[in-house]
Amino acid sequence: MQAISVLFSIDPAAGEAYISLYADGEEITYIRRLRRLGRLSVERGRSGYEGLKLWFSEDYKEPVVLQTKPTIRLSWDVKPLGEW
Repeated sequence: MQAISVLFSIDPAAGEAYISLYADGEEITYIRRLRRLGRLSVERGRSGYEGLKLWFSEDYKEPVVLQTKPTIRLSWDVKPLGEW
């Protein structure tokens, strides 16, 4: 079984965030320099769910969702170029 971990950092002054996912100590994917962040929310559910949502200042962008429990997942529903 792989050891999955996540590194999350935020620079509030610049309004930027960085997320890296690791499997067995090796970076497998990342999202860097997420800009124009409007807010961050911490979410907890009854079934043990925990995660973060990063909302952008622009309304047309979907939030980045980083689930930390019960498993680590990263999702971002990016709209195709030209769609609003």
